[in-house]
Amino acid sequence: MFTGQPNDPYTFAVVRISPQCQPRARFVDAAKAKPAENGWVLNDVIRVPNAACPSQQAVVHVWRKPVDKTPRLDGQGQQRIYLEEQSQKAKAGQLDAIPMYAAQMEVEGAACGR
Repeated sequence: MFTGQPNDPYTFAVVRISPQCQPRARFVDAAKAKPAENGWVLNDVIRVPNAACPSQQAVVHVWRKPVDKTPRLDGQGQQRIYLEEQSQKAKAGQLDAIPMYAAQMEVEGAACGR
């Protein structure tokens, strides 16, 4: 979201769509996670030009910390998910690990005078 503040022009927010939905990923604070130093993967770089000032652009680095999602196979070599088993794990708060994402934003370029 654009804030209009010169020191902190953009802010990020995680929004849950529905209370019943389980998260498939987690968004963490990049300043605390330090993704460039801790084995994260640079997932994407997004450049957004400032429409009012062509010499400026917002640059967002999106980092991802992957999780090993290798499927476990049963005795017949099949991957199976049992609803009752997964429901019990969810109720106990023992869900599988989910990938994490972090984003770092900076403004590049010269400011335009008004």
